[in-house]
Amino acid sequence: MVINASKIKIVIAMHSSLFRNGIECVLALHDNFEFSVIPVENYMHTDFNDGRISVAIVDVDMADSRGFKVIRNLKNSSPEIKIIALTGNYSDSLLLQILKAQANACLRKDVSAEELLKTIRDVAEGENPIKADMISNPNLADQVILQFQRLFEEKENQGLISCLTLREREILVYLARGLMNKQIALELRISEQTIKNHVTSILRKLNVNNRSKAATIARYKGLLTK
Repeated sequence: MVINASKIKIVIAMHSSLFRNGIECVLALHDNFEFSVIPVENYMHTDFNDGRISVAIVDVDMADSRGFKVIRNLKNSSPEIKIIALTGNYSDSLLLQILKAQANACLRKDVSAEELLKTIRDVAEGENPIKADMISNPNLADQVILQFQRLFEEKENQGLISCLTLREREILVYLARGLMNKQIALELRISEQTIKNHVTSILRKLNVNNRSKAATIARYKGLLTK
């Protein structure tokens, strides 16, 4: 079938037939939209690598975070697809998840037909209404900044941890658990002087000046859970 290049091609991924049918009815009234529906059983397996698809409307309220899995699948298959997330449980924490999933807009399920159509056109033209949502919500903006800070610190700490030898990482775990050099030496059955040498090397590589700061990095990196 030949597709009119002027049309906005839309894919709909929703579990609820009520909401899905409602969206289909709204879109069917306008000639400049062409839409298709992803069958529920194919949400995780459909190949979306279709350059003709412009916009995806995804229900993020589906069980098992299925909506977010669909978004990741969409983005992996075709990064240029614009994502509109639909939810009936609008909250700052959910909006933060939607932002992290790289959606372009978030709408409540009680959205008007006019607002839905406007949002579809806006994202198809390259706009990102979700950014306006973030800017208008100082609390959410603070959470986003905090997420970026944590990501930066995690990457920074990962670089530090990766420079340690396996033995040094092992000793760092003991340090974080509060053991002294003599206790660590007994646990590992090596001399206390060898432990001191390793600790000196650990502090130097992590660019910290005491055991407490080294232990903080170990806890932040999750080494104590291993």
